[in-house]
Amino acid sequence: MGTEGLPELLRVTRPGGIVCLTINEGVYEDYRFKDAFAAIVRDGTAKMLENRQADYLTDQGIGCRLTTLRMA
Repeated sequence: MGTEGLPELLRVTRPGGIVCLTINEGVYEDYRFKDAFAAIVRDGTAKMLENRQADYLTDQGIGCRLTTLRMA
């Protein structure tokens, strides 16, 4: 899955609700999640609370982006 599921996830989250995602860092880059989140924040759909690198598949040396949004 790429960013195409984000609109539906955000649609079903109530106003003020929290969405927390972990996204494999390779997928985050390849599917341009950074751009998708920037558009969500820019259009006022949600506020970015956190977007940081975190451990993910540590035994494989793979990290993730931990992203937390609060719906408008």
